[in-house]
Amino acid sequence: MTGASLATDIQGLRDQLLNLANTTDGNGRYIFAGYKTETAPFSEEKGKYVGGAESIKQQVDASRSMVIGHTGDKIFDQYYQQRGSGTRR
Repeated sequence: MTGASLATDIQGLRDQLLNLANTTDGNGRYIFAGYKTETAPFSEEKGKYVGGAESIKQQVDASRSMVIGHTGDKIFDQYYQQRGSGTRR
């Protein structure tokens, strides 16, 4: 495998992950954007998280609520913290 083909493969994997991170629901809302459901949570350029800081919660009874819309930074950045140096490139 040449360096160029490896770079192409890595770029393809990055694009697939970015597409997953910017997934929308049936109504066109971004599912990993927290409260900023109208805007893609990860930028195309560097993959930086630009979504909302708050998860969406739903009250399920008088004393309980549950998270129904997670923020992408909590999901995807966690991978970088565990696998990498703790910084995003």
